[in-house]
Amino acid sequence: MSKATKKDVSETEKTTKAKPKEKKEKEASKNPIQEFTQFSKDSWTEFKKIQWPTRKQALNESIVVLVTVVFIILLVKGYDLFSGWLLHFIFQK
Repeated sequence: MSKATKKDVSETEKTTKAKPKEKKEKEASKNPIQEFTQFSKDSWTEFKKIQWPTRKQALNESIVVLVTVVFIILLVKGYDLFSGWLLHFIFQK
């Protein structure tokens, strides 16, 4: 790794310190209505980029979720029945 000289460090500190001041000045110049308007425009732009699933994709994914949920329910119920049977077998004797 290379060592940074004092000159490099001081230049880096100057640029780092200058950016927050500029940002604060820009933020201070906007009023809440302008900020809300800009936020709304940006949100709408991002909303238009969404790729909604087709009806077929949504149906297929819903079926996969339902099958997975039923499988997990059956798996947990099987573990419950087995552990109940095992505990009954152990404590019966």
